[in-house]
Amino acid sequence: MELFKKRETVIQNIAYMAIMSAINIIFVLLSNLLPVLLFLLILILPLTSTIVTLYCKKHYYPIYAIVTLGLCLAVAGAFSIFDALVYVLPSLIVGFVFGISFEKKMPAILIIVGGAVVQFCLTHLTYFIFTKIITNFDVMYGIIKLFGMSDFPYLAELLLIFVYIISLIQIVLSYIFIKIQIYKFGIDINLGCKHRYLLYSVTILCSGLGVLSYFYFPNWTIVFTLVPIPIYVYEVTQLILKRRVLNYILVVIAHFAFIFLFAFLYKFVSAPNQLVLLIALTGLVTIIDFLDNYCFIQESNNLK
Repeated sequence: MELFKKRETVIQNIAYMAIMSAINIIFVLLSNLLPVLLFLLILILPLTSTIVTLYCKKHYYPIYAIVTLGLCLAVAGAFSIFDALVYVLPSLIVGFVFGISFEKKMPAILIIVGGAVVQFCLTHLTYFIFTKIITNFDVMYGIIKLFGMSDFPYLAELLLIFVYIISLIQIVLSYIFIKIQIYKFGIDINLGCKHRYLLYSVTILCSGLGVLSYFYFPNWTIVFTLVPIPIYVYEVTQLILKRRVLNYILVVIAHFAFIFLFAFLYKFVSAPNQLVLLIALTGLVTIIDFLDNYCFIQESNNLK
């Protein structure tokens, strides 16, 4: 059976999904026996789910997800249900999101940001299910207590930041791994983003939510502030790669302006949400990127 081609019949889809489920179960079992393989598990699970999404009929995917999750929980039950919930369930959904995104030729940066947000939400959901419904044992609190941070005044904010950063790292690593593998299957990935207004919309939305959350639900302020950071990195990289002197000047000015603005406003922002001021930096870079893509280009065209 040729592994990397579209499945059409019911039998072909079921057989293919069974193979991928078996691969997932093997890696879950190995990661429980040898915890050092947990890092590999984080990469493999989204990859298999992405492949199933790309090569199987979409309406069969819920069957694959339910069977895989059920078998992984059964296998991991004797070792760690927490690992199965925290790694398997989010990976099944993130893998599906990746697969759909690759099919629709979505820009890589949006896939990463969207995947990180989905991973973050799912990790919180599975964490809630495990600690509040299945057992009363709080794994995160156990880790915090181990490091002697039980009395840290901003524990809720710290946990949210930690989960988001871990989710972002996992998504970036999974994306890189999947990107390398997916090229072998003859599938192209859209690395650029021609319609930059999508990036601008995400940045504006998250910045607005960050400001609102500062006044109404401050625990989430830093998370909303951190979501557009990958877009900021992408925009700065694109501006530099264009090798225009004006871009270099504007990017440097924006960062110096942010430093002075941050120093001036820092004392007016209540702890620990001073990072909300990063909205100024992402906003300045977004404005420069907008001017570069929709104003400067038109001016150069008119000159020609």
